[in-house]
Amino acid sequence: MPNLDFVLPLWLYWSGLAIFPLVAMYLVRRERARKRRVGPSLFVAYLFWLCAGFLGIHRFYLRSMLGFLFIPVFLGIVYCNTQVREVRDEHSRTNAELQQAERDVARSREDAKANTPGSAQVLAHDEAAYASKKAAFDAANAVTQYWNRTTGIVASALAVMLVIDGLLLPGLVRRRREREAVDPRLRPKALDMP
Repeated sequence: MPNLDFVLPLWLYWSGLAIFPLVAMYLVRRERARKRRVGPSLFVAYLFWLCAGFLGIHRFYLRSMLGFLFIPVFLGIVYCNTQVREVRDEHSRTNAELQQAERDVARSREDAKANTPGSAQVLAHDEAAYASKKAAFDAANAVTQYWNRTTGIVASALAVMLVIDGLLLPGLVRRRREREAVDPRLRPKALDMP
């Protein structure tokens, strides 16, 4: 996933922990107050959307096959993150080698200024080594940037899908309720619990 530099303030975290149970109790009481509920609950749909929407669970709850669109996008994020982790080692290694080559060239230039015997050949060798290390670092950097950019694009696509579904969820729940009210065969079978 792309780097997230956002830090949630503690006051927001603790107030959310305190307020969420109160909101949940209100919504449960409201649902219980309904005498006959047909179809899925908007609260449960939003709960699935919030907690597991990245896998399309809210769509499966509403019996929509569009939930299968979320799974490859999520797997794409997982794959891209794996690639980012793998290329990070190569990027770090080539960066360390490039920095060492820079130090070698700086030391060789100082020796050349001091007219140390053989310093011109050492400087030429170190500059050639620096050029090859720079090319290796540039290649590793390009690969790292590619995977970071790709991960960001896929994660943004998933975020857009979730925002759109979050806005569409009340209508989706309403339509599902209407379908289940018209055709009782579409209703899920009740679980017999003691």
